[in-house]
This record gives sequence, structure tokens and C-alpha cells, in this order.
Amino acid sequence: MEEQHERALAEFDEIENAVTEPRILRGTFYQGPRLLTRVAHGLAGRPEHERLAESHLSQVQLHRTYFAWSNAILHGREGNTAQATAAAAEALELSRGLGLPRYLGLRLAGQAALKDGWGEPLEWLREAEEYFHALSVPAVAAACRAALREAGAPQQRRRRDHDTVPAELRRAGVTVREYEVLRLVVERFGNAEIAERLFLSPRTVERHVGSLKARTGCQNRAELIAHARPLIGG
Repeated sequence: MEEQHERALAEFDEIENAVTEPRILRGTFYQGPRLLTRVAHGLAGRPEHERLAESHLSQVQLHRTYFAWSNAILHGREGNTAQATAAAAEALELSRGLGLPRYLGLRLAGQAALKDGWGEPLEWLREAEEYFHALSVPAVAAACRAALREAGAPQQRRRRDHDTVPAELRRAGVTVREYEVLRLVVERFGNAEIAERLFLSPRTVERHVGSLKARTGCQNRAELIAHARPLIGG
């Protein structure tokens, strides 16, 4: 969370070396983020990923999310762009409502995807930047912005930042971009229309709508509209 990756990797290794008891599900929470960080920095390859992805840890959704992000980065590095994009889609689906496993994945996979030419890295990095900015985690937000600048992406001008999002929705974790999507959902626009207005892909809008439903506990679009309309004054 401080973008001190070498220190993080060293501390992950200390934990790995210190664990001596049988590897049960409880107490092995570090394995997923450790693998993702190692893969993102070129320190782990396919054998390490397969060993963990085929272990008992795959029973835990949080780990499966990190494994899917790691798989996406590895496929991209191997030149398998279709498989990389599919693995990223799996990670996005698994990470709905999970918070850090989603946005840390977007940050690390986004930068890898920019380098290797697969997926939707600009959208991923923008989403991650908004999330970490809203949580007041400046180092990661700045890293996302730096990657976007390096890619030549136009810088988005903040609209009074996250304060534009109503307090109840902010507490639920709704980002500025998700709030933009939500306002159009409340106005009864379809995903294709929202995508056109916000210069996003329909698939990205669909992910935002899914995230909004997860954050607000709504089961469908109608419930989401009914829940959000009083909050945004629609």
C-alpha cells in the first residue's frame, strides 16, 4: 500500500520461511498477494502459480482472485493475449465486493497489461486510482496516475474529488466513476448508452453496475435504482 514492493516481498518471504505448521486454510492469507506481487515483478513463473492454484488454497475466493490476476499477467507475458484477458475477467468477477484483492489486482495487472499489450489497462488503472485516492492511499493512487501518464492517457480532471459522492455511498465504497455510472442508471439509461456517454466499454459499465449492486446489497437493477434515487436526488 506504500508502493514499497521490495520491502513487501522481503516481508512476505520472512512469513513464508517462518511458517512451519501444516498449511491449513486459516493463517495462510498472505499466499495470494505474495504470489501476485512476485509474478508482477517477474520473480515467479508458471510452476509456482500452478502449485498454489492447484492447492487447498483455491477453495478460498480471496486466493482464487489473486491466482486469477497472477494467471492473467503470466499469460500476457507469454503472449497469450486472449487467455490473459479471460483470466482478468475471471479475477474481476471473483473480486466483486472484495476491495483490496480487486484494486491491487487492477493496479498490478494494469501496468503489466500496458507493457505486454492485452486487456483494458487504461480503464483498470483509472478504476484503481479512483479507489485508492478515495481511501487516502496516495502512493498507490500516484503510481496509477504515473502509469497512465507514461501510456499517454489523458488526465482526468477531478470534480471536487470524491466529495461529489453522497456520504452513504462513500461509506459503501462507491468510487467517483461508479457514481457517474449510477446517476445514469437511475436515469434509466442502458449499459450501451452509459458506455457511450462516459467513453467506456459496455463490459466495463456492466462491471461497474455489478460492483454497485454488491456494494449496496441490491439484487437487481430495479432495486439499485430504488435504493439510489433518494440519495442522489433523482
